[in-house]
Amino acid sequence: MYSGDTDEVQCYLGLHNATEDVMQRLSIMTDAVEKAYTLSNKDDSILKIFLAPEFYFRGINGAFEFTIDEEEMEMEDGRKCSSDMCQILSGLEQIVADVRFENWLFLFGTVIASEATSRHHQNHLHNKKHDVYVNFAPLYRGYNPKTSNGVGKSFIVPKRYVSTADFLTPLRDLTNRSIFELLDDANDQISDPKVVPNPFEKGAKTKYGYEKWIKYKDELTSYGYNMIEYGWIVLDNITFSVEICLDHLVHRALQTYLADVVTGSQTLIPSSANDTISWVGIPKQQAQISLVSSAGMDVIVGSLVLANGGYIFLQDGVEGNLPPSIQYGQDQCTPYEYEFFGGSQSVKRTSIISATDVTFEYEMNFNYIDYNLYDHQNYWKEKLRGVFSGTKYQPKLTVYAPVSITY
Repeated sequence: MYSGDTDEVQCYLGLHNATEDVMQRLSIMTDAVEKAYTLSNKDDSILKIFLAPEFYFRGINGAFEFTIDEEEMEMEDGRKCSSDMCQILSGLEQIVADVRFENWLFLFGTVIASEATSRHHQNHLHNKKHDVYVNFAPLYRGYNPKTSNGVGKSFIVPKRYVSTADFLTPLRDLTNRSIFELLDDANDQISDPKVVPNPFEKGAKTKYGYEKWIKYKDELTSYGYNMIEYGWIVLDNITFSVEICLDHLVHRALQTYLADVVTGSQTLIPSSANDTISWVGIPKQQAQISLVSSAGMDVIVGSLVLANGGYIFLQDGVEGNLPPSIQYGQDQCTPYEYEFFGGSQSVKRTSIISATDVTFEYEMNFNYIDYNLYDHQNYWKEKLRGVFSGTKYQPKLTVYAPVSITY
């Protein structure tokens, strides 16, 4: 989606051929991973985290097709899945199955998908309508395919809440809306029936079709994927929280943690280590590392679930050209409030308990270097042409120096 100021028209970007669109996005992502590897610290004791922004995979219609029982595509190992989704997930699987990435964790932005459902009324078949939506992040632990069976390396992180920015709308209200769809017909109707409607128009606190994941949970497992249902996961004895944009703002990981404590700590989350997957309780010390993939979101202090000395890493696609910054309370009523800004953000939280006070301190990590993804000025626009905007800023990588993981 074209990202700009509130007075700019926005529209979905993508190639008309879905397969070509997916291949182009995968090619750009592969370039980013390869450059990240080149720039990375090669010390095997350091876990490298690759974090991409929300909406990376969405397509010209606002969503890729999400179907299990239609237009199935058989993969080399005999698995079947929807063609669009199969190409995306299998393409990402090929990236991470590499000996170079044994000590890497990848969160490849998010995929927007919709399922077209047919409705029957009085024995007449109505037109198909895209009325079931999902927005999810594919998360992978890199591994060596020659020595690992890949079990417990692939995960799906569903987003729960639909944001006003997740889909465009056909309304032309420039006064009250900052995001709207570019249409050509005078009646403000969707000119292309393939473009998905905006589910947010259904009302406040609209949620994605989470029941779709429940329905396909067993099938996803057969494909080697596990769901991160509550925003928590343990990987190689490191506890992570993982959230997508608005879910971070509404404290999804924190609410899960608090509800789990109140209800007797019965919530089970995936735990992966040594090519096995198990289900464990949420660790009481909270997350050593938190990850947020977003498009128009900042680190929210009130949503943090970090252990003492833990770090949160956020990658935003809307403000990708802005350097990280921090602002403290500006008046006597909010002297201790923190606000964070920038396309890439990394914040450390420290707990301080004394005989007279209990506080949290927050330190923004400015120990990073920005690199352009493509070195040649004209090449990057050609590479992004058709799938991403080339009018705002070059795609870049923000590389942070290693930090210590709290235990």
